[in-house]
Amino acid sequence: MATQIARDLLWWPGKDVMRTYLGAGVAALFVLVCVGSGSAFSASPPEWTASDLGTLGGTNSSAAAINASGQVVGTSDLLPGGTARHAFSWTVGAGLVDLGTLGGTSSGAVAVNASGQVAGNSDVPGDLTQHAFLWTPGIGMADLGTLGGTFSHALGVNARGQVAGNSTLLGDAETHAFLWATGTGMVDLGTLDGTASNAEGMNASGQVVGNSAAHAFLWTPGVGMTDLGTLGGTFSDANGINDRGQVFGNSDPIAADAESHGFLWTPGAGMLDLGTLGGSFSDAVAANAAGEVIGDSGEHAFLWTPTDGMTDLGTLGGTFSDVQEGAGDGGQVGSSSLLGDTESHAFLRTQADGMVDLGTLGGSSSSARSANSARQIVGDSSLPGDADVHATMWQPRSPGSR
Repeated sequence: MATQIARDLLWWPGKDVMRTYLGAGVAALFVLVCVGSGSAFSASPPEWTASDLGTLGGTNSSAAAINASGQVVGTSDLLPGGTARHAFSWTVGAGLVDLGTLGGTSSGAVAVNASGQVAGNSDVPGDLTQHAFLWTPGIGMADLGTLGGTFSHALGVNARGQVAGNSTLLGDAETHAFLWATGTGMVDLGTLDGTASNAEGMNASGQVVGNSAAHAFLWTPGVGMTDLGTLGGTFSDANGINDRGQVFGNSDPIAADAESHGFLWTPGAGMLDLGTLGGSFSDAVAANAAGEVIGDSGEHAFLWTPTDGMTDLGTLGGTFSDVQEGAGDGGQVGSSSLLGDTESHAFLRTQADGMVDLGTLGGSSSSARSANSARQIVGDSSLPGDADVHATMWQPRSPGSR
């Protein structure tokens, strides 16, 4: 079982294998992402500059997260046409640095905290399975082990250096959520029904959320796992938690389970149905400290606020925009289809300026995944010809360079 899980794990951050965590210092803007393709040439608009972060020697790379100091982490090919991929860290001074592996062929980074600690996953010797890792500047990559089985997967790291994820138990028949910390090692967070649990997010306090027994859960140090219930149906799933302890996700609102609505759960108030943009589906994927939520409803991304409710974020002229991951305060960054839906570009949306096309590295598609308070935005973009994709950073162009 663990071998199959390992083989199914996709290293590229855009494949929904990770989340960005509040309190981890990895994002200060909401992040919205969708996937598109096309053939027309497009460049970065005058107000923004798109920088190619390069590769570790191969043809493709992708950025997963950026911290407050501008350190970027992600995954890159090692050789053109090769299958080996390694986690990387990029900084202005050092450029792209290979973080290595735990002895296997490939590794991938999924998150970085304010101290520069990087969480990710790596093949182990033999490449039959993968283990979660924590890479620390000056120390290197540490194997976080498992809960007794052969497989573990890290989802993120917070400012304390705590890592949340999932691991198989002895025999690899069950998977449980875990929280790893220096001194305690990997702690099994248990389940709601005695069989399985899956972590999806974590905050700065080390609270972990996810799904167990088809219900969203909240795990709190010293308290344990709490069932958050549903919106009236039989299923709920928590996608993440902010530093106020508010949990966001989706749940069936009726017993017939014909719909799924985004929710915001707040201590003392319980689970609030965020509604939809008119259809039967919505999903909340991030919430900032003010309790503002972003997510998907139908084919459009939304912003929900306690005062205004759900607002359609629109598109860059096409028919769809989609949220993948992100958290924090400020504007929203992401990607949307253009007129005709043949291209998809990264964007920055603010209340003052609306949705701004961030452009590409010369190809037809780009996507944004993480941003910091300096509005440095990272993701990836196709190159001219659309054959290759590189990790990309977008930054506001300085007034003197216009």
